[in-house]
Parts: sequence; C-alpha cells; structure tokens
Amino acid sequence: MSTVRIGFVPGKRDSRAYSDEWAMAMKRRTIEALADVPGLEIVTPDEQLTQAGTVRNDDDARKVIKLFKEKGVDGILIGGMDFSDEISACLVAEGLPGVPVFVFATEESPDLYLPTMGAQTSDSFCGTLSIASGLYRRKIPYRFYGICNPEDPAFVAAVERFVRTCAVVRAFRGAYIGQIGPRPGAFETCSIDEKNLLSSYGIRVIPMETVRLQGAVEALSDDDPDVSAVVSAIKAEANTSEIPAERIAQIAKVEVVVKRWATEKQLVGVGAGFSVPPYVQGRLSDQSIMVGFEVDIMGCLAMLMQYEAALGEETPFLTDWNLKHPMRDDVFLAWHVGNAPPSMAATEIRLDQRGMPHFKLRAGEVTFARLEQYDDEYKMLLAKGTALEEGAPEEARFTWAWVEVDDLAKLYTTIGSNGFVHHASMIYGDQRQALVDACYFLGIEVYEV
Repeated sequence: MSTVRIGFVPGKRDSRAYSDEWAMAMKRRTIEALADVPGLEIVTPDEQLTQAGTVRNDDDARKVIKLFKEKGVDGILIGGMDFSDEISACLVAEGLPGVPVFVFATEESPDLYLPTMGAQTSDSFCGTLSIASGLYRRKIPYRFYGICNPEDPAFVAAVERFVRTCAVVRAFRGAYIGQIGPRPGAFETCSIDEKNLLSSYGIRVIPMETVRLQGAVEALSDDDPDVSAVVSAIKAEANTSEIPAERIAQIAKVEVVVKRWATEKQLVGVGAGFSVPPYVQGRLSDQSIMVGFEVDIMGCLAMLMQYEAALGEETPFLTDWNLKHPMRDDVFLAWHVGNAPPSMAATEIRLDQRGMPHFKLRAGEVTFARLEQYDDEYKMLLAKGTALEEGAPEEARFTWAWVEVDDLAKLYTTIGSNGFVHHASMIYGDQRQALVDACYFLGIEVYEV
C-alpha cells in the first residue's frame, strides 16, 4: 500500500481566552481518530517546535513550512482547534504551492450550554471560516469539510478520501511515461500533445524505439536470473500447456527489458503496442508499471490516477467500450486483446500458442476513468459499474467481462458528445470521489455519469 504524508496544521488563537490545553486535546483526538486511515502518515509540529504543538503566528508558520518541506508532505490538513489565527494557517498552505489542502472545524464541548463570555469556548465554528476565506482570497484550492468531532466516522472517511486524492495528485504531477514505438497509424484517438503535458503538469514522455527493444531482448540469455524468475512466475500463474517453451522465454525477456528500462528511467507507466505482448502489459501493470495498450498515453495516465486512488491495492485495466449487450440495455462488454492484469482473473489464465492470455474478469464494483486533452484543457470521464459473474469463460476471447451501469445510453452519449474515446481505464472499487477531488486540485474538468 502506498504511504501518503499529510501535514497537519492545528490552528490556534494566540489569546488567553483560548487555552492551550483545549487545543492540545483536540489535536490529540484528531491524530488518534485518524490512526487507522489506510496509507496515512501524519506530520505535525511537536511541543518543542511550537507552543503546544500548534500554529498561532507567522513564526510558527515558517517553522511548520520548513518541517513540511523537509518531510515532503503530499497534502495539508488544516484544523481549527479553536478560534484559530487565520493568517498563519494560510501562510503554511501558501508556502507549499500545489499541495492539496483540506480544512475542517472542531465542535464545542458538549458540556457548553450557552456561549457566554463567562464560559470556555473554542469558537472554531467562527474562526475556521476566516481560514477558508483567506485561502479563497489567495486563490489556493482547498476542500472545506465543515465542523465535526474528530471521531465522527464521516470525517474520518473524508480524510481517507483526501489521502487518496493526494496520492493521485502526487503521482500525476511530474510523471515520467515511457512510449515504445509509434502509436497505431489508424488510431488518431491515441495521439497526444507532449508539449502541453510537459508545460501543464511536468509530465515527460520518454520514447524507446521498437528496434532498440528488440535488440535488448535478443541480447538476453535464457539463463539470465531475471528471465528465469519471470518464466517460473508465468508457469505458476497460467496454464502454459499450449505455448512452446521458447515463446515463454521470449515473453519473459520482453518483460525483463521493459521493467529494467522503467526502473532506470523512473517510469510510472508505458504506452506500448504489440511489441510488448499483451500478457506482459498486464503483468507489468500488476507490478506498478501502468501499461497503456495501443500506445495510449492518456489512457496510461488515467490508469495511473486510478491506481494511486486505490493506494496500489488494485490494478487497472485499459479496456475497450467494446459492444452493447444484444439483449440488455445497460450492459456492455469491457474487453481488450489480453492486456488485463492477471490479478483481475476470475478463471484460469490460459496462454495460447502465441502467448496470448484468455480469461474472464472477476465480478465486483468497478470504476471507469478516461482522461483527454483538447485546446489546452484537460477533462476526465468517470463512471461506476458492476462487472457481472455471468458468461462462461469460453464465451469470448482474450480478457473481458460483461459490465452493467445505471444508464448505458447516457454514458455512451456523454462519451460520444465530449470527445472521449474508445478506451477507458477500469479498476475494482469506487474511487470516484477521490478522483473528482484530484481533478479539482489539478484543474481538470470532470464529467461524471
């Protein structure tokens, strides 16, 4: 599972009207409440760095900015522990540009029956609004949760989504994506604007010529330890009774070459065609290298976003919106020519003589995502569906599942009316909210069906 570092800013008012003890207690409750959030690592000032481990003035803000930069935080959680100082909280966010921000306020004590001057109040309800308006004034994107007790399940769930959002933003900006060979000549849908990706998000596309891949594969010996390990893994994972041993070795060599190249170039994804066998593409995706079939770089980026939203616990599949079910209005075939990751298999993985895999995908809730760019603007399609158990494994070739959605006609019209294409990334689970929020921080327009 991916680890995401979130910088927690416990906002405090520097006034005798608001006690350190209250703020420290609320900070402690927040940290304890979030202790079991998957993937979350909290970075926050301690009592040696700032008074009571809170942020109440510009000097505190400068110390916390330095701390957060040293620790490399991926997101900022600003909480009003009381009627917090708005400027120092905003300065922290301002000091880490581009880092997603989440703001919340904390509830008063249940023992407080009337907020009078003679009663101890936190006034977070009021003060946190000043923090939010300060962020808005500075044009710093943020998500505003509202007021809560830290132990509220809805708040904990919201922070969990924020963690996943931060993972997506972290991975997307500055991503290195490989490209092996040219895109298919007939698929203009897979064309991209590399310069725009670089200028907009720092995303680099790093090419490898197909002839270079072939040369590297030919240079590998059958007894290379990495090749032998991949051959053993394939035999353990799939039914290889139909495929010649030399073809398994050839497939394994391609996987080793691409994986070594990805490691050397720090690639998080690769666009590739048939020079990388579809079975290898799925296997590499299962090893955290997203592979977009038919050299689909934008599809590869959508895969990356879904993979990060799932914190690496599920692997996506770049599928075709293949065909509508002939008898059912809201069911379609999610299919592609063997590039689904083996982790998705519900049935035996059978490799044919060419090494092409055949298996049906497991049933379950799925999310679809498709990223596109037109006229310097980026857009994301999101949809939810259910991969169905129905269908015998031999009903279709390669890798596939029947998928049911709420309204296929609406989904199809949205795809066709807004420039989305015939590929989409499909992953198990529902990551839509994390992806919606990530797109908000990235400035990507969302079309949710």
